[in-house]
Amino acid sequence: MKFNKYFNIFIVITLSIISIIINTVLFKFCPSINKFSPNLILLIIIYLAIFRDIYEGAGLVFFISYLYSLHSPSFIGGVLCVHMILFFILSIISMHIYVKGIKIVFIIVTGAFLGEKILIELVLYFFKNSSVLNWLVIRNFLFELLMDLLFSLVVFDILRRLDLYTGVKKEKTNFFAGPIYLRKV
Repeated sequence: MKFNKYFNIFIVITLSIISIIINTVLFKFCPSINKFSPNLILLIIIYLAIFRDIYEGAGLVFFISYLYSLHSPSFIGGVLCVHMILFFILSIISMHIYVKGIKIVFIIVTGAFLGEKILIELVLYFFKNSSVLNWLVIRNFLFELLMDLLFSLVVFDILRRLDLYTGVKKEKTNFFAGPIYLRKV
């Protein structure tokens, strides 16, 4: 059972590294899809905050956020600080709310998306005395939010199936649709 948990952590880290590469290379350097790019790292952090133990999730979020901050254009501590604060807020909320259903997932993703943008603005304002908020950024918020909502369905389903396959979660129902049937090998 411990091997499956470590295997699950390894796969989550591997998926996070792939997401970092996709976010920092593919989406940022292709101008045609730049404004329609989802924040895959945020979606992984939301999933870890909602469906994982707080100690395991905090370690994974710290590692993922540190790797992401190394490749982000802002200063290193800012993204890490924002993601850790967002993780702990979502962890506290998820302790009091039973997350089952697509509507509550969309509400949580929307709140986390807006919370991340507000926290990044506050961190940049307090530490750098500057702001990146302008009308071009605000215009793209809607497109980014829509892409995050659409991709949250895919990312959450992949991570949930991974949890079920490795035995980290015992629940056999999918919170989007219905039961998940795993094939026995």
